[in-house]
Amino acid sequence: MGYTVFPGQTITIQAVYQNTGNLVTRGTATSATSGIPSKTPGGTNYTLYPWSFDAGVLPANFWSPQPIVADLATSQGHLEIFASALQSFLFFWSYEKTASTPPLASRP
Repeated sequence: MGYTVFPGQTITIQAVYQNTGNLVTRGTATSATSGIPSKTPGGTNYTLYPWSFDAGVLPANFWSPQPIVADLATSQGHLEIFASALQSFLFFWSYEKTASTPPLASRP
């Protein structure tokens, strides 16, 4: 899940194919058309438009192997996944991982 400052914006989700290092598009999401009014610490008003993407279970080739112990060499390690819009990467997070993290918006 993430936020952008544009309503109805198309967000492209990509993951790194660990065997080649290439980014592979996994799908798209669209930001909401109704947003959440927000204000910067300096008093500038803006609106955040949420978006979400259900990636499901990604195939093993998107997970980096863990060479710590031989038994872990084929198990899932870290995942490199990116969200972008208008050729700029966006910030996003998982509720499960960081439920208390404040939202970050894309930069226009």
